[in-house]
Amino acid sequence: MEWIVAFLVLWGISALISSNSDDTSSNSNPPQQKPPKNQTQNLYLKISKDTVKKDGYTFYNVEAEGRLPNNYAMNLVGALYFYDDETALPFLSNFDVTNESPNSRVFRRNIDLGFQEAGLFYPKFTNITNYALEGIQPPHKGSRSVRITAFFYDAANPVVFNNGGIIQGKENLLHISEIRKTLTYTEPGYRDEINNAYNCKPLMVEIALQMAMSDGLFDESEGNVIKNWIKQEI
Repeated sequence: MEWIVAFLVLWGISALISSNSDDTSSNSNPPQQKPPKNQTQNLYLKISKDTVKKDGYTFYNVEAEGRLPNNYAMNLVGALYFYDDETALPFLSNFDVTNESPNSRVFRRNIDLGFQEAGLFYPKFTNITNYALEGIQPPHKGSRSVRITAFFYDAANPVVFNNGGIIQGKENLLHISEIRKTLTYTEPGYRDEINNAYNCKPLMVEIALQMAMSDGLFDESEGNVIKNWIKQEI
């Protein structure tokens, strides 16, 4: 009889310890609740194809949702860039209007959100800019992971870019929004064209030598022409 009483006492103590242990675990790891969307500081991007062609070009809209990053009233602006994820190289522009600068063909699409008070929130995706599919040129052909990036800052405190990188005013950045898309390009990219042109040069030398010797002779003047071309091109 005594061993039965002892067993019941031990069982009760064990159950009490287990219950306290569970309570402690629950209090130390409370369930995490995602904050309401209007309380986040993120500004999310979305790309959607425009249903109407403009001037024969295919346009895509860049939309944003979330809280704008300005903590005080300002003229909020931004810059949209495209980067190849694998090589980190920027896309080039096929139109002068989207050239980064007069000295750079890197694609850049300016974003002007106008004068904004602090704390404005986009409750749903709102169009902030667009781009023409025919207006951008990737560095390489094929299926590529593309990083589409929007940089936001105060127009009075600009951020200066060169060839897709920030060279001045990085401290003025208010926010960076990114979205990645897998896009397929069937035409050679600009790096492909450079590589192809370079790889063709030895073949052009070979053709020039064959033409120079087609009459059975190789004149010194012909050799000098080929030699000067090699110095210039290679």
